[in-house]
Amino acid sequence: MKCHANLPRPIVLTVALASLLLGPAQAATTPLKIIPVPREITRTPDQPLGPAAIVLPGNAPAKYAIATSEINLRLEDLGAKPLPVLQAGSHEERAFSGRRIVLAVTPNARPDDLPAQGEGYAIDSTRPGIVTLTGRDEQGMLWAAVTFRRMLVKGQDAPVSLLGAKIRDWPDFPYRSVGRYHWQKEDERAKGIIDRLFRLKLNVIIVPRTPADSYEELVKKLGGQDAAERYCRQVKDASDYAWARGIACMRLQSSHWGKAPADKDDPMAGRCVQHRRTREYFCWSLDAHNRRRAEGLAKLAALTGVRARFVHAHDGGGYNNPGGWHDRCTSCKERFGNDHAAADTHVFGIWRKAFEQYGPKPNLFSAVQYPYLASVLAKPDDPYYDETVRYWRDLNKRLDPGIAVCVRENRVEDIRKFYEIFDGRPVLVFWMFGDERWGPMFSARIATAKTFLRPGGAPVRMMAPDRDMHLRFPAGAQYMWNANTPGAFDYPGGIRLDRDATEPSVLYAEWVPKFAAEWYGEAVGRDLADMFRGSISLSYALEPGAVATLSGQPNTAARMQQQYEAAKQGFAGLERVWARIEAGERDLIRPDALGDFHRLSEQAGRILAYTSYHLARLRFEEGQRDMKPNRELAAELAAALDRVKADNATAKRMDARIEGKEKSRLTLLCERRVAAQKTLYENPDYDGHIQRLRELWEIAQAGKVTERREPPQNAGSVRWLMQDGDGVQLTAKADTKACLVSYPTQGGSGKAIQLDNLSTIYKDGASFTFPPVNIGDYREKRGRLRFYVNGGGSGGHEFTFWLHGRDPNEAGNEPKTADYGRLSDYVTVDGLEATWQLVDVPLGKVLARGQTEVSGFRLNYAQNGRQGPFWIDSMYVCLPADPVAAQVPVQERSSRPATWAKIEPLRVRPREFVGEAGTESRIELLLRLTGDGKLSDARIALRFLDENGIPFFSHELIRARELRTPRWFEPLSLDLGRECTKATVEMIIRSRELSKTFTTEAVWRR
Repeated sequence: MKCHANLPRPIVLTVALASLLLGPAQAATTPLKIIPVPREITRTPDQPLGPAAIVLPGNAPAKYAIATSEINLRLEDLGAKPLPVLQAGSHEERAFSGRRIVLAVTPNARPDDLPAQGEGYAIDSTRPGIVTLTGRDEQGMLWAAVTFRRMLVKGQDAPVSLLGAKIRDWPDFPYRSVGRYHWQKEDERAKGIIDRLFRLKLNVIIVPRTPADSYEELVKKLGGQDAAERYCRQVKDASDYAWARGIACMRLQSSHWGKAPADKDDPMAGRCVQHRRTREYFCWSLDAHNRRRAEGLAKLAALTGVRARFVHAHDGGGYNNPGGWHDRCTSCKERFGNDHAAADTHVFGIWRKAFEQYGPKPNLFSAVQYPYLASVLAKPDDPYYDETVRYWRDLNKRLDPGIAVCVRENRVEDIRKFYEIFDGRPVLVFWMFGDERWGPMFSARIATAKTFLRPGGAPVRMMAPDRDMHLRFPAGAQYMWNANTPGAFDYPGGIRLDRDATEPSVLYAEWVPKFAAEWYGEAVGRDLADMFRGSISLSYALEPGAVATLSGQPNTAARMQQQYEAAKQGFAGLERVWARIEAGERDLIRPDALGDFHRLSEQAGRILAYTSYHLARLRFEEGQRDMKPNRELAAELAAALDRVKADNATAKRMDARIEGKEKSRLTLLCERRVAAQKTLYENPDYDGHIQRLRELWEIAQAGKVTERREPPQNAGSVRWLMQDGDGVQLTAKADTKACLVSYPTQGGSGKAIQLDNLSTIYKDGASFTFPPVNIGDYREKRGRLRFYVNGGGSGGHEFTFWLHGRDPNEAGNEPKTADYGRLSDYVTVDGLEATWQLVDVPLGKVLARGQTEVSGFRLNYAQNGRQGPFWIDSMYVCLPADPVAAQVPVQERSSRPATWAKIEPLRVRPREFVGEAGTESRIELLLRLTGDGKLSDARIALRFLDENGIPFFSHELIRARELRTPRWFEPLSLDLGRECTKATVEMIIRSRELSKTFTTEAVWRR
């Protein structure tokens, strides 16, 4: 059975009729287990390999030697001798009487005999005396050998059996990559890693950026010429080894592509736009700067053998100000006018010329223009539609024909429109199929490659530089080789973690076990597959508050329960594998995957222990907020403690199994949280989990909590900076809201500072000033700054803070800030609203030399964390003395029936995204319930009304027997199922005490 060329190409597997008529032994057809699965396979019975030789044409190019090596390495793995290599037509070949394995390249073969596509190949091993491995080109012949090596298996009646089959196969995408692989620093492993990716028929490896922009800078960075030469030689050896196999090593070039010096005093540096993340300057008309950097990197690429360059234009600004184009300097305006495409083409041209002149030969060059998202094509009425399309069309006319442009993931309809604009030009698809913030062990989005197929015309270069997880490599190889592999679906728009773990079921049920078998070993694929289901996130297990915020997911007991159940199921499969290993079974795990297997085992233990702990903690915190009786909370925690102890013991047992064993370098962590998560991962606080849960049990049992307090003997040395909020002036910035509240407070204090909606990173959250206080004597005696903090929600607050200090002997009266303190360095804020924690900081950490007067402090919302609420109370300085532990009553909110209540929207953010049905509206909400008591039999719901007052969407926020006020709700992200321009949001309270409806408006920018 064959697939016709003009029809979609499913995977076809048939068994010849003859095999049904022969006896069982003769008719054996061992399954062909290879990723990617060949497109067209007609199977015949297995047969002994017997005496055989490899036949090559005369003067065969180098790729024939690699193909020969692949076959003989496989025979060596099977314990057989290598085959002799004969030249076609030679006396030795004519005299040989055994099976001939003939390798050939036939570019002019008929399409019926050999796929017409580049890299296409055909295999025929059905005839008794000859096997043909034929490629449309040399690379196709090499892929034939890669497939054939898996057709050689251990035989029952012979040392080696040959699987009988006719195969026709070719790839959908000419360049196929599945992300970065960090092998430069592991020279002894580099070739093994390249071999593994080569045998998956992946032909681009994205390697990390060179640690310098030129060889001269590399010498300085690495501490000398010997180190620089060693580095270049090491990378070049691996790059050349990969290139010989048809694999290009590609280096990403960041989006400050033509940066000028970052020195603000340089008059040239500041004349144009600043990169939003690196804070380095860029200018389209600084030719000398741009050329020097491009030539330096091109020469360095030649020394390291990195043949592919992915050059990223200046990023940021969105469609309304792409790359900061509208902020360009006078020189750029005079030189390029309003022609953004001309300016980008000019700089891309500098880079292209540099790589043609100085770079390795041959090289691949891809230009990443900005904007690169095609979503604007779904909205022709968008105010920036015409400008964006004009820029793309002009760029297509100006760029050299061989340069590829870039497109990011979008709906298939918008991708097709993008291809029409760049008709005839290769397109590089920078395809983020997962979510780097959530970091799932495996994402179904890998099966959306078919969205990016180009019907006719120029080829598409397929890149998938998401996260480094090993199962991603065989999965990406399969779906980029054959984008219509069963389980394929079109890119559905925004990330949906709940859906990504369940659809399409064929991917998880049939293919994930195959991918696990391909990477780890055929004997363990089914058992290990469960670790890659359920959208399990190691990052979320370690830091649920921060990762939930980053990824727009709820951090709730329900979410953690799902993660825990998935982790238990995955861990059970790992345990089955370990039981077999410990029972003496050998060769279960591929030798070159043992390090990966040990790291996977370690991750599974961490995930199990952390999700078990956080599940107990979140249930307690949510139970407290929902007014669950303390007796019930204590009983639940007692049961949870037993479970957490057992899970911790399981994780420790796994750690003991792999102690001292080789582990891969890979640990899947959220890129924006790597430093914090690496500490948690490498030093798991199993005993601390038990201790913290016991403290929660004591809170529920006795209504008391142990807090750190100032020692009695030090009380007389305290000098207050802020007490009861007296004289404090509050200035909230961005979306932050700050006020003084009487609940919760610390130790009988009258007022505390409350902060809400702390959601804007890199900006000041709030500034607080009070009358100046002289603390010079404390500074001299190495005093401490102390204050109390408290966090509701799900914890995980992360702040930096500064003191406003002044040196009275300095000219001027303005207070200044010195080094900042990071709150997480001194305390981990819990999620219990009525418990306080003491922050204890050496004054020398947050005051500059000579500063003896303090008049306020500033808080900055650090990169990630929860939105609030957050409270600060009782700030003072004191002499150095260790705090003491004190048991204090847990503060309780008012339990009397409420006489009033209202819902306040702390944040309303209308958003748009490209979904399955086109442009859809999304709204992000942060809501707070306030009142003067409790609500009984309470229900809080949201209802959305269109511009005509007609309801079109509703959502129940909570239904509870009792709710105490105030109450903060988890951040909401609601997809409204349609496109909106304006909506009225009704926030409805229904309870025995009162019924109220409050409204707010949401307007989507057009």
